[in-house]
Amino acid sequence: MTRCPVLAAPGVRERLGKKAEGILAWETVGDGEGRTVGGFEMRFSATDHGPVTLAVALEGDGATLGYSADSGPGWALSALGSGLDVVLCEATYTKDHEGTLQHMSARQAGRSARAAQAKRLVVTHRWPTVSASAIKAEAAEAFGRPVSQAAVGRGYSL
Repeated sequence: MTRCPVLAAPGVRERLGKKAEGILAWETVGDGEGRTVGGFEMRFSATDHGPVTLAVALEGDGATLGYSADSGPGWALSALGSGLDVVLCEATYTKDHEGTLQHMSARQAGRSARAAQAKRLVVTHRWPTVSASAIKAEAAEAFGRPVSQAAVGRGYSL
C-alpha cells in the first residue's frame, strides 16, 4: 500500500499517536523551510500561535497563494513574501476583541495583507458568534480593497 505523504509541523505526528501509522508518510517541516511538491514550491513560516503552527506560501505556474493558518498578531503575512496573489488569512473576530485570544482580528488580517502587498484577501476562521459581514467590512477597510469571505464549496482562481 502506498502511504499518503504529509508535511507537518513538529509534534503533529506524536499528537495523533498510532492512529495514522502505516497510512501516512510523515515529514516534519519547520520555520523557514521549503519543499517542492508536484509543480508547487512551498515555503513555511512559524506563526504566532501555540502549539507550533506553520503558515505556507504555495507557488506554481507564476502565481502564489499564501495561507496564514492559525496565527496571532505577532506574525505577519510578509513572512511568506510580498505580492502574494491570493491570501487566505484567519480573521477570527473584530477589533473589539483584539488581545483576548491568540488569533488575528479582521483588522489585523487586513493590515497584514496590505503590508505584504497582497493582491487579494480571503478571510476565514471566523468565530461562529461573530458576524461574517462585520469581519468582511473590517478586513476590507484595513486592507484598502474588497475582501472575500471563505465558504464551504467556494473556489478562487489565481
